[in-house]
Amino acid sequence: MTYSIRQMIKKRNRLHKTTKQSNSPELCSTFRKFRNDVTKLIRKSKAEYNNKLIEQLNSSVISGRQWFKIANKFRKQQSIHTIPTLIDGE
Repeated sequence: MTYSIRQMIKKRNRLHKTTKQSNSPELCSTFRKFRNDVTKLIRKSKAEYNNKLIEQLNSSVISGRQWFKIANKFRKQQSIHTIPTLIDGE
């Protein structure tokens, strides 16, 4: 995550706080637009990062050790979003 994205997240959070306090419709629409822009930027950044990892994996000049390091980064990134199965209380 880049410095500019972090700054935008901080600004989004400040906007959210002021929007909750003021209940102004104009401020609310400004916050929504900014929130959506930040979300798009984060998703774009993640996609670019994943594409960079895939390009490195497909590279022919990469050693086996480096390949597995990159593959594990990609695998760990996907395992964060999994939901564990429910266990019945028998």
